[in-house]
Amino acid sequence: MVELKFYQPEELVRKYLNTWHIQDDKTVIYMQQLAQPHFSSLKDLLSFLKNYVLSQVPSFVQSQTMSKEQTLALIQFIYIHEKLYNQINLFDPQQPKSALIEQLWKHQQKYALPLVSKTRMLSQPINLYNPFKKGYDLISKVMRHVFKQK
Repeated sequence: MVELKFYQPEELVRKYLNTWHIQDDKTVIYMQQLAQPHFSSLKDLLSFLKNYVLSQVPSFVQSQTMSKEQTLALIQFIYIHEKLYNQINLFDPQQPKSALIEQLWKHQQKYALPLVSKTRMLSQPINLYNPFKKGYDLISKVMRHVFKQK
């Protein structure tokens, strides 16, 4: 038997905030009201929530050379792993985001991979081993020596 669970958009917003360890009812209600124009489709709702997070830390996002998805994942990883949700509520509009950006920069060095710079390697000759070459060289030396004596 299969059971299907249909979520209301309000429940999806609550679940999304739970992934960020935000359970404050005031914040959840605020985000549900803010996201209400995007309830028409799931894609729009998730896109809005992701863009909201990225808009809260614009100076951190603009300085990254990663894609939006990677930057969002890095922000969420640092936010959860360093337990920043105990100090700063990312979704609360009253809290200043400068402290969050400072904490993200502080911990970014530990978790982000270094930037990769592409280099161009010069072509190099490759000497392949040919087992018949020594025999060929030996026979050609012998032939030159034999024909030279005549």
